[in-house]
Amino acid sequence: MNNNALAYNAWYETPRGAWIGDTEYSQIRRLLNIRAGGKILDVGCGTGYFSRQLARDGFSVSGVDNNIEMIDVACARRVGDERYMLGDADALPFKDNEFDCAIAITSLCFVPQQARALAEMRRVSKQKVLLGVLNRHSLLYLKKGLGNRQGAYRGARWYDLSELYVLFAAAGLKVEHVSSAVFFPQGGRLSRCMERVIPNVVPLGGILFASADVGKCLEAR
Repeated sequence: MNNNALAYNAWYETPRGAWIGDTEYSQIRRLLNIRAGGKILDVGCGTGYFSRQLARDGFSVSGVDNNIEMIDVACARRVGDERYMLGDADALPFKDNEFDCAIAITSLCFVPQQARALAEMRRVSKQKVLLGVLNRHSLLYLKKGLGNRQGAYRGARWYDLSELYVLFAAAGLKVEHVSSAVFFPQGGRLSRCMERVIPNVVPLGGILFASADVGKCLEAR
């Protein structure tokens, strides 16, 4: 297996990576707010961290990524009702309304045609679309994004809240719920304590989340 993909997956096994991943996943579950057993598409699934979490919680999950090394690692670490395949976010290889929900956590920040990719997520979903993006108004941006052209964040698009609304509108979606997480990305004890104190509606975390109800959009057409 590719060393970069293995290193990416191993980051989630570090104390900081596990905390950030779990913090983000708590927002995913809260904003999706659907019962276990539903079908979820994870766009830009990488090595399958969030797909595995959802599968453990009883969902049927499909993960798609354009990196074969990432897919290989995800396949080797299946834990439940999951399938992984190669595919591009802006041309998803699925039928209309094939899933209950589609999620993309920071992955669309690396896709050139982001509105098109989000419209594709809308096309294949019956209920909800959930997006997590990198927040330009955050400590994470000051540490990893501002002037940084190296590492895992190289080439990423960073958003503010107003731009996130514009992105959803360009894909024919109306944002219904927003939240933020990972306010202090160091991941130490103080960071974890402060995460429990700051309300998720404060848009200053490293990750901005937004969800839209696809059904309401479909009714309006």
